This record gives sequence, C-alpha cells and structure tokens, in this order.
Amino acid sequence: MTLKKIAAIVLAALISCMSFTPAFAEGQAIVITGQPASVQAEAGCTVSLKVDAASELGAELIYQWQYSKDGVNFVNCTSKAASNAVFEFKMYKSFSGRSYRCVIKDKEGNTSISESAVISLPVTLAITSQPANAIAEAGTKASLAVTADGDGLTYQWYYSTDGTSWKKCTSSNGTKSKMTLKMNASYSGRSYKSIVTDKLGNKAESDTAIISVPAKITKQPADIEAQTGEYVTLAVTAEGAGLSYQWQYSNDGVNWTMCTSSASKKAQFKFKLYEKYNGRIYRCIITDICGNSIKSDPAAIKVSDQEQPETEPEPTMELPKVGATVTFGAYEQDNNTENGAEPIEWIVLDTKDKQALLISKYGLDQKCYNDEYEEVTWESCSLRQWLNTTFAGTAFTDSELKLIPDTQVSTADNAVYGTEGGNDTTDKIFILSIEETSKYLTTVKSRLAQPTAYAASKNAFVNASTGTTWWWMRSPGDVASIATGIKDDGELNELTYLGICVDAIQVCVRPAIWVKCK
Repeated sequence: MTLKKIAAIVLAALISCMSFTPAFAEGQAIVITGQPASVQAEAGCTVSLKVDAASELGAELIYQWQYSKDGVNFVNCTSKAASNAVFEFKMYKSFSGRSYRCVIKDKEGNTSISESAVISLPVTLAITSQPANAIAEAGTKASLAVTADGDGLTYQWYYSTDGTSWKKCTSSNGTKSKMTLKMNASYSGRSYKSIVTDKLGNKAESDTAIISVPAKITKQPADIEAQTGEYVTLAVTAEGAGLSYQWQYSNDGVNWTMCTSSASKKAQFKFKLYEKYNGRIYRCIITDICGNSIKSDPAAIKVSDQEQPETEPEPTMELPKVGATVTFGAYEQDNNTENGAEPIEWIVLDTKDKQALLISKYGLDQKCYNDEYEEVTWESCSLRQWLNTTFAGTAFTDSELKLIPDTQVSTADNAVYGTEGGNDTTDKIFILSIEETSKYLTTVKSRLAQPTAYAASKNAFVNASTGTTWWWMRSPGDVASIATGIKDDGELNELTYLGICVDAIQVCVRPAIWVKCK
C-alpha cells in the first residue's frame, strides 16, 4: 500500500470521528441548528414539524411546541407529541393557516424559541375570476384576464372564429394571466379562453370571452308618410359582430314599448299601417355579440288619409298547367316565426279565361269548421269568415288580393242525406265541396295531404305512418251540425257523406282560390 493511500485512510477516519460543534454566541446556552419548515398537507394526513437544537453544556433539552392563529399570540400544544423535537399530528381543515414554533429549554432555565412555520392545505387549482367580453376600436388595445388559485400556475390563451375550433395564441402575451392585444377589425367576434395548468399538471379551462369593435350605425331610419293599409319598411344599417335588432315605438317620445312581431327583430322592419299609428315614432335597439347596445335615431310615422287612385295590378303568374305546383302568397308553415312566413305552394286544379283554380298543397292551419257545435251552413260558419278576413290579410299583400277575384260559391245539398247546403255566397277564398273534390281530385293519392309543421303544432291530426292529415270540405254532413272532410286515408265514399262534427279541432284547412294570370 502506498503512503498516499495510507494518508487518505487516516484522514477519513479522523473526519468520521469528529463531531459537529455548533457555534454558540456569548451568553447563549442553546442554539437552534435547524428551523421548522412550513408544510402543506391534505386534511387527514400527518404533519411533521422538526426542530434541531444543541446545548452549550450538553444538557438535556426540553421541547414545547406552540401554535397561533394570528401569528402573534401563541398557545401551548397539549398533545404528548408536542414535547418532542419532531412534532407529528393529524391535519384538519381548521388548522390551515396556523403558525407553529418550538420553545426549547434546558434544566438551567435557559430558553430559545424557533422561527415560526405555517401549515396549510394544498391550494386546489380553481379559476377565481373569469375573462370578460372586451370592446375596443380597431388599432387600440384590448385586454382579457383570468385569475386562478393554485401552485406553479402557467397560462395558455386560445382563440376561435366559430366557437368550435380553437387555435393557440402564439404571442408572448398568450402565456400570461392577462393577455393584451392590438385590436384589428378582423378580430371582431372572436372568442377567447385560457387554459390554466398547475405544477401537478391539473388543468382548468376558463369561460369564453368575446372581443369586438364597437357596433356603429351607418344609416339611420328615415321618417315615413303613407296611407292607412299600406305596408311600410323602417330600415337601419349597422356594423359590428353578431348584431341583433329590436324595434320599439313610442307615442310620446318618452315611454317606449317593444314591438312584438317577428319582423321587428330584423334590420328591416316591415309592417302594415293603421290610423292609430299616426304620430308614432320608432327606433331600433342594436345589440352586438358582447351584449352592448346602441339606439338608432327615432323615425316618425305619418298616416295620410288621402285616397290615391287605385290601379289594377298586373298579374305576375303565367297561366299554369293543370296539375302543376305554383307559389302565391306566404303563410307561417315551418313553425319558426323568427324567419318569417314561407311561400304557399298550390296545386293547379283548373284553368279558364286566364284564371287558375288553386288548392293549397298542404293543410296550412288547424281550424274548426265552426267555433261552436251548432247547426250551420257554409254561409254562416266561422271558417268562411276566418278565410276571408284573418287568413286573407295574413297570407296575401294588397296587390295579391286584387289578383284574387270574387267567386260565386254554390254548395249543393248532401246527396245521400239531403242536408241543405245553404245559400250561395261570394268569396275570394273558399274550400272545395264534395262535388268539386270528386271532380278535381280523382284518386286517393291526389286527395292525401300532409299538415305543415305549424298546423301540426296546433294539434292537427297526423297519421304516424303516412304523415297525412284530415281536411275540411264545405259540403254538409248527415245533419246541419256536421260538415264533410277528407280523412288521412284519402277515401271519398258513402261514409264521407256522414261527415265530422263542425267543432272538431284536429282538422286542417286547404284553402282554394281563383287567381288572375297572364
């Protein structure tokens, strides 16, 4: 063995035999060599606090752990473990935030007090403040911020143009709790969110916030003067993201009332003028995707009583072929009032003298033949009145109504039971009789009809297998309180002459009209 190896072994042995002697200040009998450390622990787990100390005289040391709820006033811990250098105890939620220290004494009465250590529950990752929608002019700065609790948090912001597909924000700001970006007009309407990650890899996703340039009105609604019964349109033009519209009216310029029709929720608000609207003012409330609203200037309505000479409108429909399907007028059919009325489809039954006889392809609405169960004829039933007033005013414009000529309607007596058909009538809109149905709709298939979604929503009968419904004819049934109709099987036979109670609520209406053609 070489001398160098022997020297190394001797040196190691000497070092291992040496004991650490703490440095004592003058007059200091006890020195603390290891302070207790703050600890995070789940409720129910064991907390271990440790203090290291030495006595100058080598005397035995006495330990007493204390706790404080405010970090100022300390109270002795009473458990047996609190008299050891290592103090172990069970964690409870109520202990979170307490400060602990150890008072160390020897038998001579010398004392030294450790530094305080705080015990707490681990901070659970949680978002405490969500990002809010932001409005900023193009070229200025917009800020989005998220606040979260947790340890070792990192942030990553994402954006989406459709609310479904998300892309990572790649700027340095995109990894901060507060992200600031220079607003660009193309950013308007974008959605943003932040994903927060703690040191353990747990993730929390923030709510979505939207940034937008402020909505601006570029064209204000104009005053209107028109006659009673005419349709007018108020229009506003605006720029912004996800704009919605709500028109209001006022009779005094102070108190405003929401317009309730579906048309009043559009930038162009079309409605029919009545005398009572004279002097009203209208305005539009425009709300952007962030929920911020602006008001248009008011527009005044003046209703004129001056009669203008009526001009006969020119027919717009080419004379169609029998059996063809044409559109004329509009009526709610898809049961979505927000998108307005849908064009009415008609089946051409007959043509003569540049006029076409039409019947609606679908059961347009659910209606009773008569509102009360009583003896009625076509002349006196409530359905005839509804067709020529409410339905006529809803389904057709004034110009379209002028293309529907008055028709002399004759209703024959019931051919099997002799029930009287009543007086002849003059109608623009009517429904077919048994005789007309037999003449124009000669097959079962041609007599089958489906209800519109709107009619079905009003409890019209729908055959679950075929989707077909019942529809009224104007001919009387076996007695005067019964009217005839075609049922969901499309049959027209002797049973048809028995009829359906006039107040039946599950039967549809298929209006019939003559229309002037080119």
